[in-house]
Amino acid sequence: FWLKVMTTPARDARCVCLVGPHGSGKSKLAETILGVSGAVDEPSELQRSAQYASATGKDAQGSLPLNIVDAPGHAGFLPEALSSMVMADSTLVVVRAHQLTLRSAVFVRLLRQAAGHRHAVMLVFNAFDLALEQLHIGAQAPSDFWETATAIVEQANTVLHANADDVVSPEIRPANGDLLLSSARDQWAFSLPDLARVLAPRFSMTPEAWLEASWPLGEECRFLELALAPLLELRQACDSGGDELRHFVSGLAGGGSPGLEIEAVLSSDLQSGAQIFASLLATWFPIAPCFVDRLRQLPCPADAQQLRGDILYPGPVDDSAALAIQRCDPDGPAMFYVARLMPVHRSQAARMWAFGRVFSGTVNAGLEVRSIPEIGRAPPGLAPKAIGGVGVLDAFGKIRSVNSKLPVGTWAAILGVEAIVSTPGTLTTCASQDTMPITPPLRRGPSATVSVRVRPETPGELPRLIEALKKLTRSDPQARTVAEDTGGHSVVAGSHVHVKACVEEVRSYLETPLHCDPVVVSYSETCTAESPCLAVRTPNNHNEFQFKTKPLHAGFAADLENQILDPVSCTSMKILADRYDWDPADGSAALWAFGPARTQANTLVCNDRHQYLWEIKDHGVAAFQWAVTQGPLAEQEIRGCRFTLQNTHLFADAIHRGAGQTVSTFRKGLWATFLAAEPRMLEPMVLASVKVPTADVAALLEALAAADGRVEWQQTDGDTEILEALLPMVEVDALLEAVSFPEAEILFREWKVVEGSPWDSESVSGQLCTELRRSRQIDTIVPTWESLGVKMVEQ
Repeated sequence: FWLKVMTTPARDARCVCLVGPHGSGKSKLAETILGVSGAVDEPSELQRSAQYASATGKDAQGSLPLNIVDAPGHAGFLPEALSSMVMADSTLVVVRAHQLTLRSAVFVRLLRQAAGHRHAVMLVFNAFDLALEQLHIGAQAPSDFWETATAIVEQANTVLHANADDVVSPEIRPANGDLLLSSARDQWAFSLPDLARVLAPRFSMTPEAWLEASWPLGEECRFLELALAPLLELRQACDSGGDELRHFVSGLAGGGSPGLEIEAVLSSDLQSGAQIFASLLATWFPIAPCFVDRLRQLPCPADAQQLRGDILYPGPVDDSAALAIQRCDPDGPAMFYVARLMPVHRSQAARMWAFGRVFSGTVNAGLEVRSIPEIGRAPPGLAPKAIGGVGVLDAFGKIRSVNSKLPVGTWAAILGVEAIVSTPGTLTTCASQDTMPITPPLRRGPSATVSVRVRPETPGELPRLIEALKKLTRSDPQARTVAEDTGGHSVVAGSHVHVKACVEEVRSYLETPLHCDPVVVSYSETCTAESPCLAVRTPNNHNEFQFKTKPLHAGFAADLENQILDPVSCTSMKILADRYDWDPADGSAALWAFGPARTQANTLVCNDRHQYLWEIKDHGVAAFQWAVTQGPLAEQEIRGCRFTLQNTHLFADAIHRGAGQTVSTFRKGLWATFLAAEPRMLEPMVLASVKVPTADVAALLEALAAADGRVEWQQTDGDTEILEALLPMVEVDALLEAVSFPEAEILFREWKVVEGSPWDSESVSGQLCTELRRSRQIDTIVPTWESLGVKMVEQ
């Protein structure tokens, strides 16, 4: 099978992202749609990373080119799911119809991101066949299902409205077809307008009147009477078969309409009522035409970019690149967003496809492009490069080389530029150095990290391991690798499941045995009191810095991590004073930097006005970043601290206050004031949402108690139990090993202060510091501020 390449005009295609919690069936749904469309023979297994595919779907109106991204549903890969939504213009949120629940953090985070991207949003109740089967056998009351379903839609609309802006206000309106009820297993799906055409004659109503009565927003709904009850009657008639089923069908859509013929179904080899019911619905509502018809109502790239242009491009709105993106201009400058670098072949680590989307212009082999650095990063200083080749996706998710020009709106892959771009990145033909990169809003929220140290079987394979780690960071933007001072190498990711998947990917690249140490959870360090003013002198005794440290406002670090507060807006003294009790006397110009780069959860403030101070500002900021990235307690990141440079004494001759004198001294002063501010360790806590059979609840509660966790919410759903528990992140692996449950959402929740002083060897905090320092092969004794050679300044 050879798929027609995706080189269609921007107005003819649809770019859609399928998202949903783990186990919602979205991957099966996507594969079934593509399989029925003739794109694949067998559905592939769920992959850990976002899976991109292109195909041509068909309905009564003809063919519709589709670009589909199946975002990973596991909570451990949530950042990748959020990033993959950049490539799409619309979002389909998939949930399980037979196990609807209002308490899903993944569901809420995905909706927040969709609203931030100004996506058109549709909701899919997948596995609706299982929900109907539960209602048929009496395992659930129809009224209970209806209450939960309406609550899900209302919750989705509440989240969308809360995170939308004044330009677009997305809303899920079931009567307009924004809600799909599907069964990927039985290959049928329908929206309320589809159901209205079949069921409305049974109630002597027009389809419009049926829709108006079935699910009007904010009014009395008759969905149970008009939709759910007839479907359950049909299910009962399928059990009875014969004349009863014929009599029921005779009242649907006039009784004799094509597509409602049941004789072929009754004469088949189907035995059970469930099989007859599934066959009838698959005949009346085939899944592929239904989804293609609904996707046709979603915005095309040209319409979507007109709405999203100002949030995709952070530069001036009258910039040539901004205008080209907003107009989806095929004749404008090429603006290509790189979402991921994909290896051409696993045996060729150097050659990689730069996969992404053409937001303006066209791309083709031989076109010369340059890379635009990310905001806040220095230019790479690399010359433009010519594109070596272009390719498009097929329905298998494989890249096929083509020799044509790829127009705006296309998901494309290009060769020969991997040396000048990273992910996410932007390639352009604009000659102006003022052109900004495509920077979509990513609302990822706070997170902790886990890491694992890797090493090859023999020292001679170390160069191959380094190449494999480089390949991992290029193909997976959410993973990081760290070369430690001791010579070791670590893989860092956002969750246990993600870091383990990264290790397996490195193994596949290396193709030789790989040894791994146990997974290590990252902790943080913080201060709990205000320190005295401490002075530190440079080695040449010509310069002196005086520092103080105190905790930040409780919500300041959290708002920075949640991206509620932008560091750029922090220059507004009014915002800082009103929200976070910032001292107006400090002045906004005194705020030097945020750090570390990953979380930006600390601040460096300068209260001095020395005439030479601005000459050493870059040295001070570099030392600050160094100090908060590796704290003095256990070389963990510092969080929630405000470091203040109170006073300076600088030598007049610049040669005596260079980086060699100031950087290490500045860092030592910051560490000393931190150690004098009653420092404590912070432990990451996760919220585990678990669904287990009722018989396994006792074992789960016992495992939670052993893991120092506590149950925050519990609900019985038939023969299953749903629990939400808060537990330390370090205990996640032990919990998963103690109790086997496939349906679990584990998300970072908060930082918790570890009890005890880090200098008390008998306390939990002291033992933790000793263990972490030993693992990093440094002295196990935590330093004190007096041991750093600083002196206290009388205020």
